[in-house]
Amino acid sequence: MSTARRGVPGSNPMLAVLASVLVGACGGGSAGPAPIRVEELFGEVVLNPTSNTPLCAEVVFRPVGDTVVTVAVAGPTEGEGAFSAELAVTGTAAEVRLPILGLFPAHDNRVSFTVREAGGREVGTHVVTLTTGPLPADFPAVTAAGTHDEGSFTFVEWLRTQMSRPEVVGIMVDARGRVRWYSAFPIPTLHPMEIFDGTMYAGDAASLLLRYDFLGHEIGRADLGQHGYQRIHHDIFLKPDGNVLLTADLVGAAFIEDRVIEIDPVANNLRARWNLADTLPDVAGLFMDVPLTSMAQPGITNDPIHNNALWYDESDDTLIACSQRTGVAKLYRGGQLKWLLAPHLVRWIDDADGDGVSDSLVDGYDPGNQLTWLSDFGGPAFTDERYPVNGKPTTDYSGFDFDYGEFLLEPLDAAGLPITDEAVRRGFADHPEFAWPFRPHSARLAANGNLLVFDNGLGRNFGLPFGPQAYSRAVEYEIAADRTDGYGGTVRQVWEYRLTADPPWHALSVLVSNANELPGGTRLVTSGAIGSSFIQGTILGTYDGPIGALVIEVDPRDNSELHWLRFDRVVDALHPPPEFSVYRAGRVDPYAYWRGRSLGAP
Repeated sequence: MSTARRGVPGSNPMLAVLASVLVGACGGGSAGPAPIRVEELFGEVVLNPTSNTPLCAEVVFRPVGDTVVTVAVAGPTEGEGAFSAELAVTGTAAEVRLPILGLFPAHDNRVSFTVREAGGREVGTHVVTLTTGPLPADFPAVTAAGTHDEGSFTFVEWLRTQMSRPEVVGIMVDARGRVRWYSAFPIPTLHPMEIFDGTMYAGDAASLLLRYDFLGHEIGRADLGQHGYQRIHHDIFLKPDGNVLLTADLVGAAFIEDRVIEIDPVANNLRARWNLADTLPDVAGLFMDVPLTSMAQPGITNDPIHNNALWYDESDDTLIACSQRTGVAKLYRGGQLKWLLAPHLVRWIDDADGDGVSDSLVDGYDPGNQLTWLSDFGGPAFTDERYPVNGKPTTDYSGFDFDYGEFLLEPLDAAGLPITDEAVRRGFADHPEFAWPFRPHSARLAANGNLLVFDNGLGRNFGLPFGPQAYSRAVEYEIAADRTDGYGGTVRQVWEYRLTADPPWHALSVLVSNANELPGGTRLVTSGAIGSSFIQGTILGTYDGPIGALVIEVDPRDNSELHWLRFDRVVDALHPPPEFSVYRAGRVDPYAYWRGRSLGAP
C-alpha cells in the first residue's frame, strides 16, 4: 500500500506486457506473458484536480485490454460508510483518469482499486491513502437519524452568506450526515444547482448556463446573453429531448422573474420563450407581506410573478410553472393557460373605478403601513374579474371571454365530491380534507402523474404573513383536466405531510424548499429556512437564527420518517444570519456521469 497525497507515476506496464507477449510469440522459451502487476497499471493520484471539489481525486490508469475497475473509499470503521463504483475502461486508451469521489474530510482515506479483465478475471487490487483537509469553519453541523441506501447521498444547495452578497455552495452528505463532497468554485454564486444523471447544471448569476461533472470539470456552457436573457434565478429542467427549460430575466424588461426560455444547451440555440406576465394575474394586493407592484412608485417590487419552479409534462406537451405569488399554472406550448391551482379569490379584484387595476395598488397605499398593503376583501366593489399583469390577453381561448374562473381548478373532498364552502373555495379557510397551497415552491409531477408541491404556507388563508395559521407541508394533488374545452378541471388532495416543531418556526419555511419523489416512491421533503431570522425586527422583534434546514425522507403510505437530517448553521459575529439555509435538496449518485459509459472511448 502506498501512502501519499499525490501518487508517483510508475514505469509503463503496457511496454512490459507487450515485450513479454512478443518473446513468447517468437519462441523465446517463455510459457506466456508475465503476470500483470496491478500497481504498475496506476500512476499519479491528484487530490482536488480541478481545485473545485476538495473531497475528490483523480488517478492515472493505464489499461491492458478492456477492464472494469472498482473504486472504493473505505469507511472510518470496517463495513461502515464505504462507497464504491464500478467503472468500465476501454483497452484502446493509452491512459485514462479515474474519478475518486466521496472522501471524508480531515481524514486519511483508504482508497482501493480492484481491476478485473472483461471476462471477469481479477487482476488485483491497488491501495492508496489520501489525506484530506478540514471543512470550512462556517459549514453546518449535520445531525442524522434513520437509514437510507448508502449508495446515494443527499445533495443540498447551501447559502453561506446574506443575499446582499450571496455565496452558494453545493454540499453532499452521506446517510450518517457526514460531508462527503462540497464545491469550491471560484464563482461565488452558482445558482440554482440542478443534478441530472450526475451532471450539475448551474447559473453563474450573470448570463451563463454552466455544466460540470462531480470532479468540477466544466463540460459545457451556454451564454443566454446572446439571446437577450440573463440571470438564471430559480430552476433548470432537462427535457427528455435534451433541451433545457430555464427561469431567466429578459435584459431591459420592467419586471423580473417572469420569463421562461427553452434552449439547446450544446448548440446554445433558443427554442422557445414565454412571458408569464401575459398569463398570470398580479395578486400582490392579496398578501400583506408583498409590497405592491408598480414601476411608477419607487421602492415597490417589480416582481409580480416570481416564478420559482419549472416542469415539463411530456404526456401533453405542456409546461408547469410555480408562481410564489399566484399558484401553480399549467400552460400549453403556445403559452395559453390550461389550468390554475390557486384559491378562487385570485379571480376577484377590488376595483371601484373599473379600470382593471386593484384599488389597493393606488388608493391609500402607504409603503410604511403594512395594513394598507391588503386588498379590501369584503368591500362592495370586490367583484370585478382580474386580468394578467400585462392586461387582458388577446390570445384565442376557444371562443370565451377571458375569465380566470375558466381556469381555476374546482376543489374536491376525499370522496371526490365538490367542496361548496365558499370560504374554502376562496382560500379563507382549510377544509378537513383539502387546503390550497400558499406561496408554494418546487411544483413537479410524481411518477403517478399527480402534482407534488412544497406548500410554504406564508400568508396562509390570506391572514397575517406569520400568523398562527401558518404551517409548511409537502402535498400531493390529483388533477383532472377539463375535457370539454381544455381549460380548468378539478383537484383533489390525496396526501400531505406537515412539518411540525416546537417552536413552530423551527419547521416552518416561508422561503425556498422543495419536495421530490425518490425512485422507491418515498418523498424527500426539505424545509430550507427554519428559524425566525425572516421576521427579525418586524413581527416578533427578536429572532433565533436561522436555525438551518430539515431534510426528511417520508414514506407516503403512513408518513413515517425513514431518514432525517438537520443542518445547524454557524451564526456568530463573522457569520451573520442569512435569509435561508438550504435552497433545495435531492438524492444523487455522484458517479452517475461515469456509469454506463466506457472511459477512454473516443
